[in-house]
Amino acid sequence: MKIVISLILLTLGLHIQADETLFSQEYKTRIEGIPITTTRSLVLRDDGTYRFRIRSSNFLARFQESSYYELLEDGSLRPFLNQSERRIFGVASKSETRFDWESMIAIFERDDDDLRETPLEPGMVDRTLYQYLMELDMRAGRPVLSYDVVDKGRIRNFTFENLGVEDIEIDNELMSAYKFRRETETDERETLVWMAANMDYEIVKIYHRERDDTEYTMKRKL
Repeated sequence: MKIVISLILLTLGLHIQADETLFSQEYKTRIEGIPITTTRSLVLRDDGTYRFRIRSSNFLARFQESSYYELLEDGSLRPFLNQSERRIFGVASKSETRFDWESMIAIFERDDDDLRETPLEPGMVDRTLYQYLMELDMRAGRPVLSYDVVDKGRIRNFTFENLGVEDIEIDNELMSAYKFRRETETDERETLVWMAANMDYEIVKIYHRERDDTEYTMKRKL
């Protein structure tokens, strides 16, 4: 039946549009000695919307977060769905946030938990999309990287302080990158992000330290 339908469409001269991968970037890191591969990718879907995905995996676990968004006429990115999936030692959990821009409410749901509703304001984004927005804002020359993020039923502000340019080594190649630190009220956690100008301000390195001093450094694979 599928073959017959395809032949009919070809006969009528119709074009079957498929999703188009706009970029796919790979990163490497180790957490407590365990290697992890992370892929950041952007796909233009056949309905004209976009999916920005961050996927991390190794032989023990898999983490995946996807932001589905639309591009508005003014050039801004407006999310309509965020999905998170985690599988550790075969045990899976899922959550999602749906953005209802007509009602100005974000609805968060995790597994079989009750729903959480969060009031929306124009310009708010999800916990995945802001990472891509950082690159877009740097390319546009915007002086401040600050985002109101809908995160698991809460609104959190992610603001990054520009610490200037620093030379870093990626895959034995020396490059200059803008270094940013996420502003927090305490020093219990720390997040640093490096973005390389000669790579169109892509994120090339991330350092993160948790409250318990667990830390990792993630580097772009060239």
